Amino acid sequence: MGATDVYQARINNKLNWEILPDKSKVASFEVQKAKVTYGGRNLTAWFAVEVPIQDGPYIFHGLPGLIVTISDERNDYNFSLTEIKTVTVQCTIEIKVRN
Repeated sequence: MGATDVYQARINNKLNWEILPDKSKVASFEVQKAKVTYGGRNLTAWFAVEVPIQDGPYIFHGLPGLIVTISDERNDYNFSLTEIKTVTVQCTIEIKVRN
C-alpha cells in the first residue's frame, strides 16, 4: 500500500423507497417525505422535486428529486444539504501518439 494508492468501494444496494404524501419546506425548497430502511436503520428523507436530480448524500439516491435532508429515527445520522452552486470545470486532455 503506497502513498498514492486509491481505493473505491461501490455500494450498489437497491433502495426500496416509500414515498409519502407529507410535504414541507426546507430552506427555499418545497419538499416531500420518503422513508427507507438501510443498514438496519429506518431513515426519513425530504426531497425536492423541483431539483430533478435523483441523488443525495452518501449512498442515498433514487427519489424523483434531490434529497435535501435525511436522518435515521434515533437522529444518530443526519445529512443536510448546505449549498448548491454552479461549478465550471475545465478539462485538459493529453493525447500521445506513438509512431
